[in-house]
Amino acid sequence: MTEDLLTVEEVAAMMDMHSRTIRRYIKEGILNAAKFGGQWRIKKEDLKKTMSRKDFLTDSKNIWERNIEDFIAGGKSNLNGKIQTCTISDVYCESVEEANEISNLIVNLMNSVDSTKKNCKMQYMFDDNSLKARFIFWGNPEFVQKLISVLAKFEKQ
Repeated sequence: MTEDLLTVEEVAAMMDMHSRTIRRYIKEGILNAAKFGGQWRIKKEDLKKTMSRKDFLTDSKNIWERNIEDFIAGGKSNLNGKIQTCTISDVYCESVEEANEISNLIVNLMNSVDSTKKNCKMQYMFDDNSLKARFIFWGNPEFVQKLISVLAKFEKQ
């Protein structure tokens, strides 16, 4: 039975995604999982079902779009803090590798901070045609500023 269960990290590696993304899919109900010993486990069968859905990536994207639309419309945010901010930053890159490098720096910064202190969310998209990386950050202004400062370093390169 345990050979039919995968960890978040195993699923992330299989799907070439960050483990944070897999945890978000679990939280948002996109991917079924159960906790065993305090750790999320995903049945191989559930993973196959989710990945075979034609709307798998579309559902995930729509959830992010709804979160941003809710923020813009003044809806209730699940982020804490007296002040909330949202910003969209476009970074024109030389290659997809450069965009991935920037994205990895941002994700590492987000993962390095205690989630109760950062109060921020991010969405990342890359357009192959224009070689444009788009980052959308919303949440605590101080932390959003830290994320933008990472992008600013690439302006000088």
